[in-house]
Amino acid sequence: MAVYQHDIVIEICEDAITQRIDMDQAMMEIAILRSHGIRIALDDFGKEASNLNRLTHLPIDIVKIDKSLIDRIGTDRRSREALRSIIHLAEALEFEIIAEGAKTPAQRDMLLSLGLTLHQGFLHARPMPVAEANSLYAQRISDVMLSGS
Repeated sequence: MAVYQHDIVIEICEDAITQRIDMDQAMMEIAILRSHGIRIALDDFGKEASNLNRLTHLPIDIVKIDKSLIDRIGTDRRSREALRSIIHLAEALEFEIIAEGAKTPAQRDMLLSLGLTLHQGFLHARPMPVAEANSLYAQRISDVMLSGS
């Protein structure tokens, strides 16, 4: 079967998988999506009762670390160490890692110091209509091209 490359990522919330009765069916459906070049992100990892077993068995490409862990990294040593361990595990399992909920420059700097370069949150942009997002994207591309980097 041919694998097609797309820039499509489907996010599956970890709790939706937890509530799924037929895990084998869920894994088969995910595998079908991936066979068509669609990448799968496990969203909200680290929220409530995360299951490390899912990381070893689910056919996923990306782990999105829940903002509840990111909220506390600047003030709680245990949260930083938990995040450091999750990053290490995800990298060892060859997953791309995205931190959700980066709100402040201090959080961004802490994430970067932990080696986490992909993050999303209010620090970068607030939710917006598609037209506004497209305009912002076009402006950033233009800025990059003008700066030559």
